[in-house]
Amino acid sequence: MSFGTWTEERKKDSEIAVAYSFWIEGFVTAAELYNPRLAPAAKQIDTDAMNGWVDNWCAAHPLSKIADAANFLTEAIYQQHPAAK
Repeated sequence: MSFGTWTEERKKDSEIAVAYSFWIEGFVTAAELYNPRLAPAAKQIDTDAMNGWVDNWCAAHPLSKIADAANFLTEAIYQQHPAAK
């Protein structure tokens, strides 16, 4: 999904936006399984916070894709929470 689509679907609060939001949560959950040290930090972040982070990342990187944002979100969670290190 492109960020243009993400932004438009989020504005409409559509089922597509909800599905991709769940996909991002699943990506972070999978990252927790791969790196258990991430789990305590990831559990502190709710869906709205993740979506807001992706919205901001999309605005700063309009040519990227949702998968890129999910990857960098996971890295940001890891970097910003001491419990993950």
